[in-house]
Amino acid sequence: MKQFIIDAHFHIFDSNQFTVEWVKEVEILNRPILLSEFEDLRQGEGYEVIGGVHIELDTIPQQKKAENDYFTQLLKDRKDFVKAAILYANLLDPNMKDFIKDYVGIAGAAGVRHILHVPDAPPKTCLEPVFINNVKALGKMGLHFEACMRSTELLDLYELAVQCKDTLIVLNHMGLPDVSAQQDKTRKAEVDMWKEGIQQLGTLGNVVCKISGLSSADVEEIAPLVEWCIEHFGENRVMFDSNFPVCNINISFPAWTEAMIKIFENKPYRDLFFYQNAIEIYKMERHELPS
Repeated sequence: MKQFIIDAHFHIFDSNQFTVEWVKEVEILNRPILLSEFEDLRQGEGYEVIGGVHIELDTIPQQKKAENDYFTQLLKDRKDFVKAAILYANLLDPNMKDFIKDYVGIAGAAGVRHILHVPDAPPKTCLEPVFINNVKALGKMGLHFEACMRSTELLDLYELAVQCKDTLIVLNHMGLPDVSAQQDKTRKAEVDMWKEGIQQLGTLGNVVCKISGLSSADVEEIAPLVEWCIEHFGENRVMFDSNFPVCNINISFPAWTEAMIKIFENKPYRDLFFYQNAIEIYKMERHELPS
């Protein structure tokens, strides 16, 4: 039976319009990667991608508004496939609400992302008072916060989420655990911090987790990490995502998708993981999607 999928995290890197500095250093990504390329991957053996969620690109500062404008327009032009979009907002800006207000109420504009795993975001950035206040403001505006952060700092996110109970927080990429650390005894402390972070975040009803971001599609190697997230977040708070095209640095979209299908093939909640949870979390229009 064909598995329907909503990819809760993909990117378009249109280098003809937007500059993403870190992509310049990654040969496999340093070229125009458009929606058509992703759509070419929609049909695979045993699965069909029926929609996706576009995530902000981390463009250079002077292009942030143009990026948001571009992808909110894409929501209108390609609502047949792009079901939601996560925009950019600087959550350290006291005037964040003024920057994002024009996008509030646009169908499919679900939330914002402020990347926290980069060098200019030191530990505990998300616990700055202005950051906390802005995350609270997102909830009041009907938006959620997408958190992309280092695996050793997930307890910072826990503290943020406790203080922002009325804002949904979506953890990107399982909190970025390093697959290679799992069997390295010298990195046990790092692994333990990730595991504790997932465990604590899983106790909070306003936090959900995207399953992605791993550097391997070896089922035996990655299944324990995936299962740890499922154990602590539960079947209703985990979602499939590919992180296309960034996933291509290590693995292909088909390889990742097939690995996830293998891990979830005997689970009674596989449809929740592959598309139904995304429909709920991103408030998608149901009439265009399988029930």
